[in-house]
Amino acid sequence: MKKETDIRRGRHCVFLKHVHLVFVTKYRRQIFDHDATEKLRTYFSNVCADFEAERVEMDGGPDHVHLLINYPPKLAISSLVNSLKGVSSRLLRRDRPDIAVRYYDKGVLWSPGYFVSSCILTYQLDLITTISVPNRISNVISIPLIIPSTSCNFPTLELHIVQTPDAKKSHVHF
Repeated sequence: MKKETDIRRGRHCVFLKHVHLVFVTKYRRQIFDHDATEKLRTYFSNVCADFEAERVEMDGGPDHVHLLINYPPKLAISSLVNSLKGVSSRLLRRDRPDIAVRYYDKGVLWSPGYFVSSCILTYQLDLITTISVPNRISNVISIPLIIPSTSCNFPTLELHIVQTPDAKKSHVHF
């Protein structure tokens, strides 16, 4: 993929569909180092290619990964997730026995659930400003919605997160 805004073409459709996935390791074990992350990056790219999808981005931490995937409309996300988690678990445990031992060779790597969010439009989060007011903190986040190849102007949605001084409660205002 050349750019995130490249529109893909199928036989009978034109599309630009992205999905954001988050996978968490079983028991939230912190097992991913740089080497494991690079191996996962390769595994995920290969699985996506098998499904005619494309891994756009991958990031994460020692106990989870975030994926941004461009996928065709005919693809069921649950099938893609099943293969991504199954193949990556099997191959990483094969290539890194030290990770398999962390799970007592039970044949697991990922927690059974996952997070998925569709990203039909390309979106961008920009932290505009942080305003400090006595007894409260207000963060203003601007979320511009961008539709490629159109001349329509869409309004910017502003999300205000107000946090109380004790940092235990937050309120969201649009």
